[in-house]
Amino acid sequence: MEKIDYFTQIVKRDLLKIDINKPDEALSEIQGFLLSIGKIIITKEKTKINFTLSSPEIARRVIKLLKIAGFNKSLKIIEKKGRKYFEIEFNILLKDLLNLKIIDENDLKVHFRPKSEGDIKSFIRGAFLASGVVRDPKKGYYLELRFQKESSIFEIFEILKIMHFNFKDRDRKNYIILYLQDRESIKEFLLFLGASGSYIQVLENTIIKDIRNKLTKNVNLEMKNLKKTIDAYLKTKDAIIYLKKNDLIKILSPSLKETIDLRMKYPYLSLNELAIKMGVSKSCVNHRLRRIIKLKERFINEE
Repeated sequence: MEKIDYFTQIVKRDLLKIDINKPDEALSEIQGFLLSIGKIIITKEKTKINFTLSSPEIARRVIKLLKIAGFNKSLKIIEKKGRKYFEIEFNILLKDLLNLKIIDENDLKVHFRPKSEGDIKSFIRGAFLASGVVRDPKKGYYLELRFQKESSIFEIFEILKIMHFNFKDRDRKNYIILYLQDRESIKEFLLFLGASGSYIQVLENTIIKDIRNKLTKNVNLEMKNLKKTIDAYLKTKDAIIYLKKNDLIKILSPSLKETIDLRMKYPYLSLNELAIKMGVSKSCVNHRLRRIIKLKERFINEE
């Protein structure tokens, strides 16, 4: 995966500022973590839940959530592949897991049953804090949520659709990826989760990009119009020089003679400015200049 950790960390730190006080919302966020990176280990002797996290800030968040939800917890640090990982583990009775509806009795997997929009936000926020990534908006637009393949992600996929987030999915090795690539959807998703600071950064970058694109478009349009103006002037100038060289000016109408005189006298005036000096409309001047070019072409064909 490309390195997009920097902005992801900014977003997650933004989300970590959100305080959770309600047990239901704390439990929902724990389920989001559990669905993404957690493990439920069920044996005859005991049932335990395990989270392995690389971020100390997020590890502290999980501990706080467990405390609010009323679980016992233990924290130990283990070395793995040269890095420090935080492994959080707590024991719980299987019947309590089922009663709290953390897992479903049919398949013993996480099945989310929200009671409020706050629960939904907490659940999705937990999933993002656990395994979400988002690209720096200066480099493009991409956001994903990663889930273990053995997880049941049907609920979160459906909830995201209900909340009008059009996530797409794909398989990647041992994971199922839900992702967004539309900047408006990413902005709305960050705002929905409560990452207001990160939302503003994306919004600012969007505005800057839009302004830059608009300026580029306007400059290109101006250059295109300027080229057309120059080409038209050169054609007119070439026609006037031809008519003068071949002593054909004298046979032209007074209006065409006046147009030639003023065009040669004021070569840098726009058609509109030339029309004002002549006391006629811009379209009239344009018609006369085209008439002069056509006369030159006609005389050349008659030679």
